[in-house]
Amino acid sequence: MNFALVRNQYAQTQHQSDLALDNPHGRITRVFQSLLLDLNVLAGDYPEIRANKSRSKALTAIYILQESLDFEQNQELSQNLYSLYEFMRVSILNYREKPYDISTSRDITSELLASWAELASDG
Repeated sequence: MNFALVRNQYAQTQHQSDLALDNPHGRITRVFQSLLLDLNVLAGDYPEIRANKSRSKALTAIYILQESLDFEQNQELSQNLYSLYEFMRVSILNYREKPYDISTSRDITSELLASWAELASDG
């Protein structure tokens, strides 16, 4: 995926997500969207400085997602999500050595974002 495509995806989603930032569901949606964009950068062939910035942003997104889990309300779901986020965190840290894991993390993020959007439309 080239830089222009990533930039265009970001611009399209930014406006929509900015409108939703006034509620917790919208904020988590924005975190997933940002994470997906940064994983796309890490999976591509970008200059080191760009990849390092995306790596930092992706790690921040993972930490936000981990901190948002409510283990008291649903311990099993929270533990499963935490495990996924932990896999993704490690894949981000090792993105150069294990590019396949970044691809897997992108797939996981896409599925989680779609599921999260479905929850919003149901609620």
